Amino acid sequence: MPVVDYDPVQCYLRELRIPLWSAFGEFALFFHDTYGGSLIAVLWKPQAFTPQPFKTSHINAKMLETKGNQLQLVPNVEAILEDFEILGAGLVKSVEALTEKWKI
Repeated sequence: MPVVDYDPVQCYLRELRIPLWSAFGEFALFFHDTYGGSLIAVLWKPQAFTPQPFKTSHINAKMLETKGNQLQLVPNVEAILEDFEILGAGLVKSVEALTEKWKI
């Protein structure tokens, strides 16, 4: 029996985008060519990289960083990229970070 209206890429994108299911929509925007593209592009939201004061309710996909005498939360980019790959197992061939364009 053929499967109708099932698009695994759109299911994967939905899981990445919707904040109720994942934390990734808080950090990035996701783009894909629905007419045959083979890539999903991720654009990081600059405001997601602003250090925040430590709160246990905001630790999702973040790591602690000590600045001076204070604990701050910053996104754990390496773990997020690994989660992209794990979540897309069987669909995602590789995750490539173009870090040369990042401002540090």
